[in-house]
Amino acid sequence: MNEWRERYPIGKVFHHPTCKTVYKVDGYVPDRPLVVLEVLDSGSMGKYLTGRYQSWHYRNIGRDLLEGRPESSTPDYAEAPELPERDELKWVGIDLDETLARGIWPTPGIGEPIKRNVDKARWLAANGWKVHVHTSRPWHEYEKVKSWLHHNGVPHHGIQMGKPLYAAYIDDRAIFAGDADWTPKPSEVRRADPA
Repeated sequence: MNEWRERYPIGKVFHHPTCKTVYKVDGYVPDRPLVVLEVLDSGSMGKYLTGRYQSWHYRNIGRDLLEGRPESSTPDYAEAPELPERDELKWVGIDLDETLARGIWPTPGIGEPIKRNVDKARWLAANGWKVHVHTSRPWHEYEKVKSWLHHNGVPHHGIQMGKPLYAAYIDDRAIFAGDADWTPKPSEVRRADPA
């Protein structure tokens, strides 16, 4: 056991020659011939793996992985260039039922569009806001919601199903569906202490 631990010391970097995934030895599984590897760069496997951990049998490391980084590998994430800070959040979340569509629950389907609210969503999108529609409906109704939004010309950058259903939402960023203006307020206005 000590032999392979010496061969794969903590901090040593390996890569997979085909998918360009980069791993770093992070530790060992007690009493088992397994090496814990942190994924530093998931290469062509999709960024969702980066930062996760995997355990590999020490024999497979020597068989499937090469020492060091591939030539086309990105540097450690600590060395990545910093992105400029966002000075303003440009996403808005808009509810579907009773906000964009008339509520018809418990009848299946989605109600008729509430035109004045659909127009407000269009105005937000036309003025640089990214509309994200969210609903308490389950995920198996995703295609139905997407079709309804397209059919009724509701611009959106994303759809979130399964929103928690509460009697009320109390939030510092809330705008009432019936308000004439849905333009998000600057943070300094939202934080103003109500007198």
